[in-house]
Formats: sequence, C-alpha cells, structure tokens
Amino acid sequence: FQETDVFLDIGSNIGVFTLYAAVIKGVEVIACDPLPFNHVALCRNASINGVAHRISAICAAISDAPSTSTIFVPQNAETYGGAGVTFGESYDNYQREIDAKVRLKTIGVSVDELIERYAVPVPNHIKMDIDGIQEKVIRGAENTIKNPAVRSAMLELQPINEAHNKAVYDEIMGTMERLGFRLEKVAATTPNMTPDHTKHPTNNFFVR
Repeated sequence: FQETDVFLDIGSNIGVFTLYAAVIKGVEVIACDPLPFNHVALCRNASINGVAHRISAICAAISDAPSTSTIFVPQNAETYGGAGVTFGESYDNYQREIDAKVRLKTIGVSVDELIERYAVPVPNHIKMDIDGIQEKVIRGAENTIKNPAVRSAMLELQPINEAHNKAVYDEIMGTMERLGFRLEKVAATTPNMTPDHTKHPTNNFFVR
C-alpha cells in the first residue's frame, strides 16, 4: 500500500484485512459485509483501534446488480465473525443446501454502482473473500477493475474439483486476464491447506 491508496474489502467480516490496511498502512478502506453481526463488530473494532475515520463500513451484499434478496445464515454464522452465508442463493460454495437458522432480507449492490452512483472512490487494491456468487461480484465490477487506478486484487476462489466451481474459476481467470491483470501468486487460505487449486480454496493475487 501507498499512503494515499484506497482498499476495497469485499467480505470484510469483522475487519482483519480492513484493520491491517487502516491501522498498519494508514489507507482508506471500503469494507463490505452483509451480516449485521459482522458489521457491528467491524465498526466496534474500527473505533477501538482509532481508525473509524478511515473506514467506510457498508452492511450490504456485493453482487452484479442492485437487488433485494435473502442471505441464508447457518447456525454457526449467527455470531460475530460468522461466515458461510450466501446472498440470493440457498447453497454454499460446494453446491450443498444451507441449513439456514435465519433468513435475512438485505440489499445487494455492484462494485461499479458503488463507485458510479454513490461516489465511493475507485480502489487501488481489491480483496474478495465471500461464499458463493464470486462470478457475479466480478461481473459487477468490470468497469472498476479495468480502471488503471486498480493495481492489484486478491480473490479467494474455490477448488476446481467440482463442475460449478471450475466454471466460476475459469470465468474469473478469463475476466481478470481480459481486463489487463496477470496471476502473480497463489497461496493457501489457511495453514492446514495448500495452494493446490484442484483440491483446496486458494487466495489468488493479481497485478497489472
């Protein structure tokens, strides 16, 4: 990060990446997560760390178009730090039906709309770590991603040992290349996994 950079955190959860960028690097952050529990925790963490003025916390799902739909919340996600919810879909990353304890109505918005309609600044760096609809997020961010101001992206993608995830992976890889990015590095998402994208989720780092 450079000190004047803007970081877009899609799937910010309670703010692990957001806080690093805002506290350690001092940059402006746009943090998006549709779970209200995570939104509350993120805002508290921003306040505790003295960086609330650097963070725009948006409690909404990022998708490909403006909409109102349901997020399906399993029991283990109904808490601070919850994950595994999808917006507008009742299945998880592995096409398994979610056993939803709670169904919450919320709004969805695309990255391009955030910038074009709501005057959110164009980010220099993008991180995406969400469950499901990854391809929709990228489709709704194409105008932004092709902007030369965007210099890097870290996208968590699912293992390609399942047909749906393979199609999503191929679409996103093709889109990023078409928009001028190259894949620089692939990393494991957690220490107990590997960077083998055929078997495990991976963090994929793109640069111009």
